[in-house]
Amino acid sequence: MENQTLTPDQDNEKTLWSGQPSQFANIFKYIILILIFILFFYFVPVGFYKSTYVGVTGLIYFFITFIILFSIFIYYYLTLFSIRYKLTSDRLFIHTGILTRKREQIELYRIKDYTLIAPLLLRIFNLSNIQLISSDRTTPHPELFALKEGEKICDLIRSNVEKQRIAKGTKEVDFDMEK
Repeated sequence: MENQTLTPDQDNEKTLWSGQPSQFANIFKYIILILIFILFFYFVPVGFYKSTYVGVTGLIYFFITFIILFSIFIYYYLTLFSIRYKLTSDRLFIHTGILTRKREQIELYRIKDYTLIAPLLLRIFNLSNIQLISSDRTTPHPELFALKEGEKICDLIRSNVEKQRIAKGTKEVDFDMEK
């Protein structure tokens, strides 16, 4: 029996854009961790150092708190660092996961609507979020977080959604359930 190589059917599928979220999406979480660190090491321990938490016990208290806060920081960092987006001429791929990787793919012709959201803090750094609404059953509301040049990416998605709908001969049909 011969070894067979499986290759995906990529007729003329081209990568149009790929990227990942900016770490500025976690800026509030990082600031809160820093404030907790300051609170624990400048205000809370003062009473403890005067009584029982002196010497070795104080160092143990310091290192345990530091390790916990640093672990939370690393978790937030890796969570965003592990997200990858890839837009091709046919599909949108969303790769997530730190230990267990998950790959979502959404056919572009299934995307119904797109919303560009730019909160003040992200706008300061020229970042924005893109919320999509799709007819995909596993990922009906994908969101792309903290992207540079979000407007251009949103326009790129929109133009390629239209191209795919024309190529596949599909149309968006909405059923108004309230009538």
